[in-house]
Amino acid sequence: HRRVLGAAEIDLAMGDEEGALDKLRGRISDPFFRELPEYVPALLLTSQILEKKNEPTGAMMFSRMALHHGGEPKEMGEAGARWFRLAPA
Repeated sequence: HRRVLGAAEIDLAMGDEEGALDKLRGRISDPFFRELPEYVPALLLTSQILEKKNEPTGAMMFSRMALHHGGEPKEMGEAGARWFRLAPA
């Protein structure tokens, strides 16, 4: 479970956004993954990729999930900023 962020980041570095999204979404949907500290960073990375792909609704959804779950102040700042930035779209 904990290696999903690294694997997704490798996919991104190689230009495979869809591969990264598949890995992230697969782990995010796992209820056991929600208990790990990597859960919120995975939500934020998913949101970031979707924003880059010009999918504001999906990006906002994952940012909202991060805000709902809670996390470190920096993570919450990133999630809130992305949500508000995309809200007009």
